[in-house]
Amino acid sequence: MAMETIPEAAMDENILAARHYLYRTFQCLLGNDPRDAAWKSLDGELTEEACALMGVDGAELVRLMGEALGADGGRGELARQYAVALVGPGALASPPWESAQLSSDGALFTPVTLEVRNAYRVQGLLPERYPAVADDHVALECGFLAELAGRALEALAAHDGERCAAALTASRSFAEAHLLRWVDRFAERTDGERAPFYRVVALALADFARVDAAWLREAAAAKAAA
Repeated sequence: MAMETIPEAAMDENILAARHYLYRTFQCLLGNDPRDAAWKSLDGELTEEACALMGVDGAELVRLMGEALGADGGRGELARQYAVALVGPGALASPPWESAQLSSDGALFTPVTLEVRNAYRVQGLLPERYPAVADDHVALECGFLAELAGRALEALAAHDGERCAAALTASRSFAEAHLLRWVDRFAERTDGERAPFYRVVALALADFARVDAAWLREAAAAKAAA
């Protein structure tokens, strides 16, 4: 596919890489206990660079990540905060599921969950632990957007404009139909007193999601005008 079919706004490899890295970072932070091996993939400096490229204020997130990743005494306190904010036991101040955030009674596995699952299936994806997990967990939605961002990046490297545009279109559609509908509420309700690290993570994700959505709209507009 000719390179010129790729929207000009999407031809910045650094931006595409930053999008991919940040969605993966949020997936890891919100989907894994801080003591898990998955945290070894996190990098404060790369997160800072990616935030700067996207125009996201990630200073507080990067500072706290640096403290967490450099902690000599383990991450027991962060693990406690992780349980308070995202796992339980007990009621969660801000449930990490889209269905629970959007339903009046906090119910899980509503029609919204099926909509999210269908969006994954259209792209040939399902969560690793399907059907044991609710598909609309914030970490899974970030992981899905990370996968689409990775496809756009790979397509750009392969000069495949059609595939790049398709990945960006799917990203915009999913973000507008799902993540953007509830991520601000999720962030605002996250317990900043008992889980301050995860409050900062949630707020940073909400900021990034808004910035990324604006970038995706610009890319779509550039394609339409081409």
